[in-house]
Amino acid sequence: MSSKTVIRDPILDEIHRTRQQIAEKFGGDIKAILADAQKRQAASGHAIWQGSSKKAVKH
Repeated sequence: MSSKTVIRDPILDEIHRTRQQIAEKFGGDIKAILADAQKRQAASGHAIWQGSSKKAVKH
């Protein structure tokens, strides 16, 4: 029987913790999470990747 060693990645652990915190903040409501993300993107003034255009769009 072979045993597999699981290597922890602190960056992935942080991503998972952050995702969990966001999900808890919005009660797991994906539409509320998306609306908040879109609001923060628009307010940031930074270029936003648009998948279909392959160019950054500044809002």
